[in-house]
Amino acid sequence: MPVILSATPYLRSVEKDGKIVPGFTDQALFEALLKRGYVIAILDMRGHGASFGTVYAGGLWGGGDSKRWDLYDVIEWLAVQSWSTGKIGMAGCSYVGLTQFWAANAMPPHLKAIVPCGGSYFDEYSMLRNNGIAQVAVLAGMDQRVWYANDVLHPSPPVDEDKDGALRTTPPLRRDTELTGYPVATLWISSTAQDQDFFVYLEEVDEQGASTLISEGLLRASARATREAPFENEGLPWHSGLMRDQAPLTPGAPAKLEFALFPAAHYLRKGHRIRLTINNYDQGYDTPKIEPAPTVSVYHDAQHPSSITLPLIAAAQGASTLSQ
Repeated sequence: MPVILSATPYLRSVEKDGKIVPGFTDQALFEALLKRGYVIAILDMRGHGASFGTVYAGGLWGGGDSKRWDLYDVIEWLAVQSWSTGKIGMAGCSYVGLTQFWAANAMPPHLKAIVPCGGSYFDEYSMLRNNGIAQVAVLAGMDQRVWYANDVLHPSPPVDEDKDGALRTTPPLRRDTELTGYPVATLWISSTAQDQDFFVYLEEVDEQGASTLISEGLLRASARATREAPFENEGLPWHSGLMRDQAPLTPGAPAKLEFALFPAAHYLRKGHRIRLTINNYDQGYDTPKIEPAPTVSVYHDAQHPSSITLPLIAAAQGASTLSQ
């Protein structure tokens, strides 16, 4: 059988009411995979839980070389077991998403796929303050394991019942399409306030109106200035977060916001629609309360062409991008 590995510092098992029970996150996901014929392997990372070894300098996040080669050895061991087909994948969120990047970097021959969630940052600064907006739960030391809810197991309400934010929904798709890469939002906005947070959510909507989250992104308007990134970031809009780059909004005057959403790989079904939702608040961030409540406008005309650029890979037609 194929094997799905989850490498975690969160303890693969714990004692509860005198019994040993799974202690890992993403339990609903792995239970679903078990029913579909996968072996689930849970690994306590070096120096955690039942695993021996030393957590080297850098603690939980450091010691990358030792962790990469630990994962290489475990993956290759799983591949030669009698119950294994030799095809190993990895899945999981947060730190468990990050371990997948370490494993992929070591290039074990039998690692065939990774599905990281909530662990993909070009730099660790973005984990604490992304595009000018701080994640207060992370700063408080809380584990953000719920950044990406499993909308397959817990569908969102139908579109017509979702009254939050400004919505834009496409007509039904004419064919199955793959979306792989970084969506990029370009918003022309104005506000009666001197600053405003913007949250963008990209979703797939089925024929019944239930939506599945594909990706999301955020930007504080005062941090909208873009610079060339000091590292390879695939040419995406990059915001420095430096004080000298901060600029308030001129109340009522249009301003351009351009920012990348989190990367995604998603298969869009024929007949489904793509929905974009724009909000000015989300839980877990340090968005200030503005009194009186400001009036926010989003423009879409010849002079202010707001858009979302999607990295679409149409079947048998190569890579392309769609701006709507």
